[in-house]
Amino acid sequence: MFATGPDNDMVMTADAIYKFDTINKLKKFTDDFLKKGHLNTALIYGHNIDEIFEEFRFLFKNIEAAGGMVFNNNEEFIGLYRRGKNDLPKGKLEKGEIPETCAAREVKEECGISSVQLRGKFTETYHIYFIGDTPVLKRTHWFNMFTEDKALSPQTEEDITDIFWASPTGINDFVKNTYPSVRDVLAAAGF
Repeated sequence: MFATGPDNDMVMTADAIYKFDTINKLKKFTDDFLKKGHLNTALIYGHNIDEIFEEFRFLFKNIEAAGGMVFNNNEEFIGLYRRGKNDLPKGKLEKGEIPETCAAREVKEECGISSVQLRGKFTETYHIYFIGDTPVLKRTHWFNMFTEDKALSPQTEEDITDIFWASPTGINDFVKNTYPSVRDVLAAAGF
């Protein structure tokens, strides 16, 4: 729902726009927005975006996650097919875990690989979903990664039905069937 561009400049494309006034009005705007299933993005703006975002975060259950774009020597990256969409490997932080450790663990588990090298963090994304009736705001820390492992094996208990090496030349097909937050990760990676 929060839309910012490079250097935290606001992006002006959104399905709904709200100028921050009070926390109660922000809650009403957010509740109304979430009830409309056909809307994807909202722009919330005001004088102090950091303070507004802190208020916004308290309207949700907050979950921290980490994942990665995992490349091989051919400059391909690991893509997943999960719940009918192309996705990237990621998962929730365990208690006391730092994002780097989580990202490496989740990538290994979801992709069935034995080793991965982290090459630095390159972005964070936020997305909203529901657990029952509870709205969740998930922040995901994304890392650039590398593996020499060639064989991939999907973690089916995480609803991953296919796993593959995605080529940068086929990025348009990948993007057509993925989530907005994954598109943000791909853009941050230069795709």
